[in-house]
Amino acid sequence: MNKKIEYLNTDLDLQAFDKYDELVKKIEKLGLQKLTYDQRENGWFSTFERCVFAEDKEEPETTISIILNVIESNDIHLTEEWKKCSLRELNIGYECGDEPWEYNHGLTVDTLKRMANLNISLRMTIYPNKK
Repeated sequence: MNKKIEYLNTDLDLQAFDKYDELVKKIEKLGLQKLTYDQRENGWFSTFERCVFAEDKEEPETTISIILNVIESNDIHLTEEWKKCSLRELNIGYECGDEPWEYNHGLTVDTLKRMANLNISLRMTIYPNKK
């Protein structure tokens, strides 16, 4: 049986040399789920995601817009801790599959502008088929 290509979710990844506890608390309070917040070789790293249930799958554009709304509307992007982050990245995750023949998602110019205004970069992660 062929496995379908599937959009999984979009994570917000942050990294800074110093801890940024207040920023983490604020982001969690505003509805994003913290997956990790720990010290690594290059400083403190965290990952957040919007909880999406399998039956409520969205496209990356929708998920990214929701994450950007959180960052913009609550002035997170104006905090000193946000500004000190050397990495601010949205990571779109997909699971590989054999079908359909073509599978694509896009981001509008407006969303890309919002990301650029917040100094957020984009990454895509493709996971292998689960056997």
